[in-house]
Amino acid sequence: MRKKYFLPALLITLLLSYLFYRSCKRDTLVIAPADYISIPDSCWLYGSINLEKIRKEIAWSTLLNGNFEKLFQHDSTANTLATILKSPDIYSIIEQNNIRCFSRCESTADYFGILFRLNNANTIKQVFKSDSITLQNKQVYTFRTKEGFWLYNTYNLLFVSAANQDSVAACRFFRYNPHATESLLSDSVLLSGTIRTAYIPDSLRHPLLDSTEVSLAVKSNSNELEIDWTYIGIAADIFNQTTLPLPESNIGVYCTSSLADSSFAILQKVPAYSSNYLKQQALFDQVLSAVKNNILTIEFNGWKKMKDSYYVSTMNEEFEMVLQKKDTHFIEPVFRVELKQKSEQAAQTFLKYLQRQGLVSKNAPFKMIYGNFDSELQINKKNSIVIQNKHKTELNTLADIKNIDAACFVQIQPQYITGLSDRTISKQPWGGTIQHFENIKKVTFLAKKNKNGLSGNVQIKFNTEEHPLIQCMQWIKK
Repeated sequence: MRKKYFLPALLITLLLSYLFYRSCKRDTLVIAPADYISIPDSCWLYGSINLEKIRKEIAWSTLLNGNFEKLFQHDSTANTLATILKSPDIYSIIEQNNIRCFSRCESTADYFGILFRLNNANTIKQVFKSDSITLQNKQVYTFRTKEGFWLYNTYNLLFVSAANQDSVAACRFFRYNPHATESLLSDSVLLSGTIRTAYIPDSLRHPLLDSTEVSLAVKSNSNELEIDWTYIGIAADIFNQTTLPLPESNIGVYCTSSLADSSFAILQKVPAYSSNYLKQQALFDQVLSAVKNNILTIEFNGWKKMKDSYYVSTMNEEFEMVLQKKDTHFIEPVFRVELKQKSEQAAQTFLKYLQRQGLVSKNAPFKMIYGNFDSELQINKKNSIVIQNKHKTELNTLADIKNIDAACFVQIQPQYITGLSDRTISKQPWGGTIQHFENIKKVTFLAKKNKNGLSGNVQIKFNTEEHPLIQCMQWIKK
């Protein structure tokens, strides 16, 4: 009986082994280590595009009417890069869930590149007239379009945006690396990227971003744009991780955080802050001592146009001096600032300093003298110093206020920012900045501190039903 089944079993085993061998051989031809091209070192930006996911969610949606060029803010159907990204299957592009991109700064130019993995290069050779060159003892092909320079072989296609000596840069970038490793994007991520400021020229690097690393992951969400992020750098030492209050639902701009002891030493590295600090060092020291290690909450609900009347002496037709009433209009910010203090004594000490400096009246209710808007200062039962415009409604002081463990929380809701439709508002401080958010329904920013740095989440919800990634790119363009 054993001999009866031995030969068929052997044949089946050999057949399966052959099929397995053929499949492995075919895969090896595509992803052989000797054919891997890796992203260059010293890139200030590198990441991946889940093209397969984006095409499913955006490119062929009825909202875009199949206009994939809109994703890249380009209206021309002759755009080669957009054409290839729109139909990657036609050009034998595989691994569409991991299209790698990078940007590198050099002394002569800044280069942006995209690296595609190919199954074969036959279609590209037929569509684009290419020149043949020898690179690293291997034959490769090149062609140029208005977007930049293209370099490819059987398994890899490299695009480098148009720049000074982009063809020379592309040849440097097109290097084989048998030890290259890649991390695939998950199905929930549309885009991912890492920014390393150590590779940005010193002239472009902000002091707080010196030698930092920021990683971003744009997640798939049909209703809003969601970005998970991590940050490693000295700016993480500005904040404390603590329990922060969450806002009420009808607040326009809301920001709350707790600043650490070392935060102001770090801020002094910023030239603009440092120069102002030297001019008013005594005032800054008092304010900073009251702020550090305490929770600071800022609310802003826009501007309100106020009316005021006054009388002037004028001469009438009978040459008599009479009082005439005149009306004037002015704009006041609607805001509320609350700064928690450790004790009532600490709050009173800071209040007396403000009174000595002539910034606050000496009689209760304490009127703010600085600024031409009607606001007052008070110390509540929680030993918090509260500065509030009279036209700002009180916060809910009940015990049901929600809290969150975080280092910083920011929320923007333009629908609750009054005055955005008034053209005169654009002349006010923050006016132009706030108007930039008119097409957005809600933005939330959350940062949590850990021993390695900061991590958090950003959520952006727009007013229209168009895909949030498209709206975000249009918003950034403006």
